[in-house]
Amino acid sequence: MSRPKLIIDTDPGVDDVMALLLALSAPSDEVDISMVSVTYGNVSRTHSHGEDRRANQKVTMFYKTVCLWYLAQFLNFCSAQDNWHGADGEDGLQNVHKVYPQFSPAKDWPKLFEMLGTRSLALWMRWPAAHREMLRLLRENPEDSITIVAMGPLTNVTLAAAEDPETFLRVKEVVVMGGAVHCEGNVTPVAEFNCAMPTLLPQHGPGSTMPSLHIRSSNLPNYPLNLPRWLELTLAPLDITLPHMMTKSYFEQQIKPHIQAGSPLALWTSSFIMATFDQMTSLQATDKETELSLHDPLTIWYAMTRDQGVWETTAKPEDLRVETTGESTRGMHVVDKRNRNIADDGSTLTGVSSELTDNILGDDMGWLNPTKGNRINRLIKSPGADLFQEHWMQRVFE
Repeated sequence: MSRPKLIIDTDPGVDDVMALLLALSAPSDEVDISMVSVTYGNVSRTHSHGEDRRANQKVTMFYKTVCLWYLAQFLNFCSAQDNWHGADGEDGLQNVHKVYPQFSPAKDWPKLFEMLGTRSLALWMRWPAAHREMLRLLRENPEDSITIVAMGPLTNVTLAAAEDPETFLRVKEVVVMGGAVHCEGNVTPVAEFNCAMPTLLPQHGPGSTMPSLHIRSSNLPNYPLNLPRWLELTLAPLDITLPHMMTKSYFEQQIKPHIQAGSPLALWTSSFIMATFDQMTSLQATDKETELSLHDPLTIWYAMTRDQGVWETTAKPEDLRVETTGESTRGMHVVDKRNRNIADDGSTLTGVSSELTDNILGDDMGWLNPTKGNRINRLIKSPGADLFQEHWMQRVFE
């Protein structure tokens, strides 16, 4: 079995960095991390890049590509969301860079933004922007050999798919942490953060079924009518990530011997993880033990073990769509729950055009049309929610 080759697209925060640590702690014969790209979430581009460097330094020193997102393209969509997770500190990690400044990169590291194309011991900053580097890797590697793991808003993924959809479809799979399908959201009653900020991106990524006005306002081109195949997109929504939790008591117990041994990694991670637990405790209305859901680490776990036959997705790909215009439902994942027949003529496997077949009478949105909408694999079962916290601790610290 060949090792998975990953592009990790992240907006570094607490669980994003925990996911990076899980990936970076894997032996080189288990996974090939081809690139780490940074996208906009709730941490500035400079701090996001800094957290990637810190995570890299804590685990191993390696030559890999780190890319930054194209800043201006979606800035107008991001500004309203800047402070949604502001309580995590300006670095997204509970200000761990102030608690342990000795574990931060040298103070001159921001100069790397001015030293484009240069190598350092642990970093090779690439230019042009992240989405173009994604496309370069997809062109230069065999088709179906690279998996993109998107753990933040889909800025880079959307730009890559829009700029060169044929090349983008060379990807083996795009794994997305995002959405809330049959459960409540986390930033609104119905929306999950990555798909709420901004909603334009996830709706343009999975498909093109939303109002054309929004597409035009994005300055992104429409996809060609006839593409060679469907994008293999696997969604890890809150429905499956929420039950994969780490409890405060378990983390305290397991991290203690590593801290006593003076592990820099243990000191660094315990600072922001324990601060996150404390923050969550202060927000709880009950005395239930504080638990941290491992949203982004689960996507890495899946990407590294998907070929082992221990995961389960929905029986058929689902037509999931992201609401972009609703006043109270923006970012909501919509699925057709009506008991209606959908024609199945094989076109969902052989064609991608959403323009070639007329709508069924009374079905203006194309929900019952097999050539329209999206085809998304949704994760519904993992190797075990109760196993994951132990797996993460063992892989990162042992």
